[in-house]
Amino acid sequence: MRASQVSATSLPERDNYYDVGLSQNLMPGWTAGLDGYYKDATDVQDEGQFNGSPIYSTFNYAHGWVKGVELSTAYHNNALSTYFNLAVSNAMAQGVATNQYNFSPDDLNYIANNPIHMDHDQLLTSSLGFTYDLFGTQLGLDGLFGSGLRTDAVVNGQTVPNGASLPPYFQLNADVDRTFHLPWFGDLDARLAVVNVLDTVYELRSSSAIGVSENVYGPHRTFYVGIGKPF
Repeated sequence: MRASQVSATSLPERDNYYDVGLSQNLMPGWTAGLDGYYKDATDVQDEGQFNGSPIYSTFNYAHGWVKGVELSTAYHNNALSTYFNLAVSNAMAQGVATNQYNFSPDDLNYIANNPIHMDHDQLLTSSLGFTYDLFGTQLGLDGLFGSGLRTDAVVNGQTVPNGASLPPYFQLNADVDRTFHLPWFGDLDARLAVVNVLDTVYELRSSSAIGVSENVYGPHRTFYVGIGKPF
């Protein structure tokens, strides 16, 4: 069986990709789109940080497939711009074809006989935001939602690699931007951005997932100030 062969040489991925979509102007300034895709791949390339190493190692799954649907909509007028995106996806793979030494024997055996979720698989991903021009000051707000990336699960006493999802998360960001007109100097752009306004603590990646050496969390509330002069 190919998945049980031992190989340290990464292979080029070969895949068939199918995509169909449509976009429609619903009214002046408002557009919406719907897109569906499917990918069937052999020697699926992936990479991970194994055994606590910060260096990424490339490996191949013997076979994999990715499918999903994306919905997008946006609206714009003179002062207001908004957008909303929603993606539903599923990424699966089976069999480890190369660099098997990075995996435990139990994981190799399970993946050889069962399809698993890839570590970057997330069922729901959504983003939304708006900007508004208030007397020359640009106010912005955007958010990101995810249903949770993968982590191991234990089912009937057996570990299922990437068999469960981490808890859902949501991050809200804000920014203010204004151009000042100064005598003898010209225009000066000033911007304040706040990442994770609500200071939400959430786990983005789990160290028990395949190819993830450490738990990874989203950023704490962070402030950025920028000043620049356009030329």
